[in-house]
Amino acid sequence: MRTLAPSSRLFSLFAIALLCATPAYAGTVLIDDFSDPTAPVAFVISLSNPNPAIGIFSGPGIIGTDRTATITVNGTPGLVSAVGTIGGGNLLFNTGTPGSSALLEYNGPGGAGLGAADLVDGTNKALELDFDFVDAGGAVGMPVEITLTGALGSASFTGTIAPSATGSSFFAPFASFVPTGTFSFSAVDSIAVSLNSASQQNVDFQLTGISAVVPEPSTLMLVGFGGALMAGHCLRRKR
Repeated sequence: MRTLAPSSRLFSLFAIALLCATPAYAGTVLIDDFSDPTAPVAFVISLSNPNPAIGIFSGPGIIGTDRTATITVNGTPGLVSAVGTIGGGNLLFNTGTPGSSALLEYNGPGGAGLGAADLVDGTNKALELDFDFVDAGGAVGMPVEITLTGALGSASFTGTIAPSATGSSFFAPFASFVPTGTFSFSAVDSIAVSLNSASQQNVDFQLTGISAVVPEPSTLMLVGFGGALMAGHCLRRKR
């Protein structure tokens, strides 16, 4: 059997590591995959339909098994001010004028709470929102507000989701949440996600999932590690 030289063995190991390197998501906690209801339910807010439109759904693809979805139009609805569907794998949201917002709440059956759900699960560092597309109605981005509550406190996050004509993911790092009281991401009783400002008009999006994840830049870490090994080997050769 042919024996590789030390430099060749080092290069081979580094190459294998690069080939195997893919962004990893460890300890993912599913919050909502919008698979329930299996047949999408439509909502319409117009002159003749109630404002807000409220739907409560239950299923295994929802943390705590219950989701309350509230679509609210800012001001007096027009002929058709908000329209879309929820379920079957996504939340499809379209708003005209005046603007509207979508609020997703997860607090267990009958508001009994999530039983101190552990969003960290040992490793998670952010909430991930996955979209098929985001149209911010000509604005630089779509506002998002997230509120987590526990037995002894809460934590809030505000941000802006960039428009994208194709699939994209938005991350809300736990480190960017503002806590009050004694709050722990390992003991969460309710989750509220508000998408779009009620005053921002002509916004459309399709949300396909919400999870707690840890996006690990494994490729960059391995490249850096491999570069350090190669640099060390070159120094040893020079000496």
